[in-house]
Amino acid sequence: MKKKYLIIALVVIIALVIATISLVACTQEAKQCPDGSYVGRTGPKCEFKACPATSSAPAGWQTYTNVKHGYSIKYPAGSIIESIPDSSSDSLACIKIKEGIGYIKINTGAADPCGGPTGIGSGDIRIDDTVIIGNKKISSVGFLSASKDFSFLSFEFNNKIYVTYGVDNRNQSFDDQNYTAVINSLKEILSTFKTF
Repeated sequence: MKKKYLIIALVVIIALVIATISLVACTQEAKQCPDGSYVGRTGPKCEFKACPATSSAPAGWQTYTNVKHGYSIKYPAGSIIESIPDSSSDSLACIKIKEGIGYIKINTGAADPCGGPTGIGSGDIRIDDTVIIGNKKISSVGFLSASKDFSFLSFEFNNKIYVTYGVDNRNQSFDDQNYTAVINSLKEILSTFKTF
């Protein structure tokens, strides 16, 4: 009887040893991906996980790059780009990308050299949105005018770049479907935003 228990105990010990040998403990290092996110090591060879796919712009889009402030963004070739220089240096403090009745403003200054609305009017509606840049979900908040002809949403990126986007079709209101289509096209442009 003792021999039977001894054999069972030996089999259990061997099974535990084999199970322990097959487990691999990876170091807790992290690798920073181009989009600013981090991935850890995984698998039997402790290799870094793949970085998330970054959004690629459709063919024919242009790229605006601001080397001084360390960012770039892609936009459709037909968009209108306006630049506002920083009065205290030779760099640009603000760019505006106009895509139809939609707009994106990227500001790298403490004050808003881009101009535009900063508050709300009577009857304006607060709106919240989410923008995805790389694999980061970024909350934005803003307002839709009571007359439904103007909106703006804003967020701060990496504690140094301020982004505003919305629709400007003053004196002519737009329906919800058109508004959503314009905002979605702006969010597609914003998805190409990168810092370096």
